[in-house]
Amino acid sequence: MKAIERTEYLKSFDGTELFFRCYSPAEIASQGSKISGLILAVHGFGEHSGRYADLAAEACSKNMLFACFDLRGHGKSGPRRGDAENLHALVLDVLFVINHARSILGIQQRQDLFFGLLGHSFGGLLLTYASSVLQDTCPPVFLSSPCYRVNQTIPQWKKFAAAALPRIAPLAPVPIDIVPANISENPENNAAYLADELNLFSISARFGSVFLGSMQDDMIQRAARGVRADVTLVFAGGDKLVDSAKTRAIAPLFAKQRLRTVEIANAGHEIFNELPQFREKAVSEFHRWIDARGLVG
Repeated sequence: MKAIERTEYLKSFDGTELFFRCYSPAEIASQGSKISGLILAVHGFGEHSGRYADLAAEACSKNMLFACFDLRGHGKSGPRRGDAENLHALVLDVLFVINHARSILGIQQRQDLFFGLLGHSFGGLLLTYASSVLQDTCPPVFLSSPCYRVNQTIPQWKKFAAAALPRIAPLAPVPIDIVPANISENPENNAAYLADELNLFSISARFGSVFLGSMQDDMIQRAARGVRADVTLVFAGGDKLVDSAKTRAIAPLFAKQRLRTVEIANAGHEIFNELPQFREKAVSEFHRWIDARGLVG
């Protein structure tokens, strides 16, 4: 289904401008159909919201609005490309945009509309933290390959940079060094990722420290235990970027009666941009999540 994209800048809690996109079904405007709800997505580390147009089209096929935004330091958002002050600011941005999304169509007052949250990779980690803060007010959550631990050895020099450089030269550039073949099993997707100038290929030393520090086991475990929303967790069994073993270990910490876990065997990290046999499974779970109104029982 064709989707119409509208964009704007939102001023977050501290005045930082966040680039925000909202896709709507083209048929809504032409035929006067009613919107069924809204899904807000939080993208992964180093990428941007524009990479979710295909998933937005899937949501629009269900008469859903699909909204997403560029995390601070990413894409077209401020305050400085490739930089974020701390984890607290990133989570507060997610909470801020969730509140903004709730205001669209007056979702707070509309029990007939579905409102769901989707987080991919680092966005899944941030959404885990945000969901634990929201407690009983958190809508249904879809976690796609959440980044609870990276699946690669970090060079000693990067560990040193993460520990020392933020104090000495916080804005010093540090390369991300993403291996293209680790993004997915889909070569076309991996090539497109590298060619996308809005993706980040270097970050500040400070942001590197924030990223590595965000994956502390005790913090993640505490957050997962505090999530009261229905959670659908779909992850890649062949993930080369994120440690799927850590995902399996964290999954049981969510409330079991409110959790659906699906592992896509042999798939790579970006399950929605994968080869057809893997992507179809991920999209099927996405549609199931919407059709079930987020319920996992």
